[in-house]
Amino acid sequence: MKVLYIVSTLAKTGPTNQLYNIIRSNQDKKITLMTISSEPNETLENDFKKLNIEIIQLRQGRLKGLFTLKNMIKNHLIANTYDVIHTQGIRADSIVSKLNKPNHVATARNYPWEDYPSKFGRIKGAFMARKHINTFRQTPFPVACSKALENKLSTHNIKMKVIQNGVDTSKYAPVNEKSKYKMREEFGFIKEEDIFISVGSIIPRKNMGVICEQFNRANLENTKLLIVGGGPLLENLKDKWSGNSSITFTGEVKDVREYLMISDIFVSSSYSEGLPNTVLEAISMGLPLILSDIGPHLELKTDKYTTYFSNENPNSLKHGLSDALHKYNFISNSEIHNYAKERFSSKIMSDSYFDFYNIVRESCMTNEK
Repeated sequence: MKVLYIVSTLAKTGPTNQLYNIIRSNQDKKITLMTISSEPNETLENDFKKLNIEIIQLRQGRLKGLFTLKNMIKNHLIANTYDVIHTQGIRADSIVSKLNKPNHVATARNYPWEDYPSKFGRIKGAFMARKHINTFRQTPFPVACSKALENKLSTHNIKMKVIQNGVDTSKYAPVNEKSKYKMREEFGFIKEEDIFISVGSIIPRKNMGVICEQFNRANLENTKLLIVGGGPLLENLKDKWSGNSSITFTGEVKDVREYLMISDIFVSSSYSEGLPNTVLEAISMGLPLILSDIGPHLELKTDKYTTYFSNENPNSLKHGLSDALHKYNFISNSEIHNYAKERFSSKIMSDSYFDFYNIVRESCMTNEK
């Protein structure tokens, strides 16, 4: 099995983490990874270089790439044969779709109409959403990272294979209490506090402002709220809640695991997701959850370990924060971790992709006869 992966960059993002998990668990295959742009400052490039794979870096800027990338990739595919070409991200997806390759797999990791206008503005975001939707229509083998996302994309007459995101359950695993409280001291927190944590980009779609608002309203004793991540709304939130010493904004961090280790309960108030990496990492670390009741969150089927709330009724989040402190006292972190290991391990996800690649290869071979 020879597989070519094509992405824009190896930026430190959720989709890149998922790509890493796919490749890492099946390094015995003949894998080539092609990136088409120069790497940003925050990149997982070195992690990929440690894998047993071939890496090709085209390093084309966005403007120059408009005139060069299609032919560069086309020429590479003339000189090299692959059983499967797998892309992710709007640039790679759209370029390869124009080459009309019958073995093209593309993974959707967001719903474009909910993500792009929020991130890039109404006009540019709408253009990008329309373009990405059309690209998936032209892709022979599109994949959705969740059933909820597949349902939304099906309304655009796109039939997709569903392969749920996964998490490295060996990397994201609970720590014992001694290690947890020792690390708390190093981060300036005390043993007796209950710590809520929310992780992600500080952007409108993640809706983290409502978490700060309802945590402040709940006014719980001996509790802290950690907001981990950076983004365009970070400074506004920091200014708004500068008077509440119980809310801490970390900004971007190198290793989110350290913050998950010291925390007790994970919170997400997102309006839209694919299948959220941060939530998968949290349950793999053994944390119970407080989640908005969107489709991808409900799809995790973590009801035993989860309090759901509606973003249309923010007051329900305030009650969820209060109730969760008592609700999960009798559930062990190892039980929650084992649930993640059985259903969402990166190995399960990776094997599912390679099983699908075999179907793609056989289909192409049949059509060639």
